[in-house]
Order: sequence, then structure tokens, then C-alpha cells
Amino acid sequence: MTLPKASLATLLDRLWQQLGSRRRRQVFLLFCLMLVNAFAELCTLGAVLPFLGILTAPEKVFVFFSAKGWAQAWNFSSADEMVLPLTAVFCIAALTAGGIRLLLVWATNRLASSIGCDLSVEVYRRTLYQPYRVHVARNNSEVISGIVLKIGAIVFGVIYPALMVASSVVVLLAIIIGLLASLIGPRLFTKVDSAKVQTAQTQVKMLKGALETLRLDIGRFPTESEGLVFLNTAPTDEKLRSRWRGPYLDEDLPKDPWGNPYQFSVPGASGQPFALYSLGADGKRGGEGFDADVGYLPAH
Repeated sequence: MTLPKASLATLLDRLWQQLGSRRRRQVFLLFCLMLVNAFAELCTLGAVLPFLGILTAPEKVFVFFSAKGWAQAWNFSSADEMVLPLTAVFCIAALTAGGIRLLLVWATNRLASSIGCDLSVEVYRRTLYQPYRVHVARNNSEVISGIVLKIGAIVFGVIYPALMVASSVVVLLAIIIGLLASLIGPRLFTKVDSAKVQTAQTQVKMLKGALETLRLDIGRFPTESEGLVFLNTAPTDEKLRSRWRGPYLDEDLPKDPWGNPYQFSVPGASGQPFALYSLGADGKRGGEGFDADVGYLPAH
């Protein structure tokens, strides 16, 4: 009798149906271990370039923004001081990834053998519970040999390769996602930072317009002690209160896109009556790039 041909997906589905709930949980845990292994491999690959860069050209690595921030956090004053920590990080990442990889290989072999053992028990059980006439007509040694060969073929020809392929696919997908994130991520964050700078410029112009309107009403700009709060808070002086037509903002006094208050001081640079600006991404005076102050800067 010729058995109907089935696709690989159908065969794997039938094999999955034969697994008990315990083996299915183990398969799920093995998949989680595959994800951890993929993350460890990705971290190791990510540590290669900084490690090679710090060995070959430490002065260039030190000027990168991320490396500079990491160095400042750990109080490193020169690139040479970063060689030993980065070497240690790379070694730890490599050893950790290697250990997880060995654990994954061991777990894969163990799970494949356990599934083969379960299948063998089930096949023997079904073989033993055959009618007497079936046992008389068969050669027991041939039956046992056939079961051993076929279960071995399933374990080492289907289950183990399928688990190894799944592990390789997970690692490959993690590397691809990591590469895409490294290419797209910086551009995306750059666009976000650029949008924040443009928002800050717009808000500064809006606040300047409100200050100009205030000056037309009361005849002067707020003092440095009065600040921008003067736009929405009526003055206590009765003469100014009678001419104050506020509030001059539709909403509460906004903060800059980085969550910091806008700075207001008197006088401004180049003969401007006031300075009105945001401290930028770093929240500090000065800076370059996205850390630079945005708006009408104070006199030096």
C-alpha cells in the first residue's frame, strides 16, 4: 500500500501533535534561549567595531558623540583610558555569547533526544498492543531494528536539523534587524532632534511676538526678575495693571521640546532689548549641534 505524500509543513504539524505538553513547553523555552543567543551574538558583533577602533585609532573613537558621553559618565579624560574597559567589555560579551551558544547546542541535543525517546516509547507501545496473530507473523528483531533506525532518522534527520535551522534563522533575523536599526535609527533620531530644534525656534518667535504685544500695552518689556511669567500673570503695580491686557498666551507658558524652561534675560546680544532662548538638548549653556542654544542669545 502506498501512503499519500504529505508536505513538510504537514509532517511537522503531525510531529508537533505527537508531542506532550511538557515537550511543547520545552520547545518554547528553547525558542526563548534562541532569542537570548541571538541577542548575545548581536551584542558581540556590536562590540567588535568599538574594540577594533579603540585599538587602532583611539583618538578618533573618543570624538564620537556616544563614546564621548560614555567617557564623561565614567570620568575618562583621554582615549587611552578607555582601552582596558572596552577590551574587558568585548571579552565579557564574547565569553557570554560563547557560553550561551554552548548551552543552546546542549539544550537542542537534549530536547531532540528526549523527543526521540518519547516517540520510541509510543511506537513500542503501539507495537506491543497488536493482536497475537500480528506478533506471530512478524520477526521481533526486524521490528525492533526498524523502530530504532526510523526513530534515529527522525531525530537526527528531521528534529535536530529543524531546531538548528530555527536557531540560525533567529540569529540571522536578529543581525538583519540590528543592521537596519543601526542604519535607520540614527537618521530617525536626527530627524526627531531637527524637528525639536525647529519647534524651539517657532516657540521662541511666538514668545517674542507676545513680548512685543506686551511692550505696546505697558510701554516696556518685562524685567529679568519679572520674566516670562509676566505674559500670563497680571502685574501688582496698579498703573501697569490698568494697561496690562493679558494673558498674552493662549495656554500656559510652554517649555522647550526637551522639557526645560525657556531662558529670559536682559539685555540681549547685538543691542537686543532681551535674550530669549532654549538651552538645547543638553540643557546647558553653549554646546554644538543639537546641544547648541536656540533663539535670541544673551550678550557675552
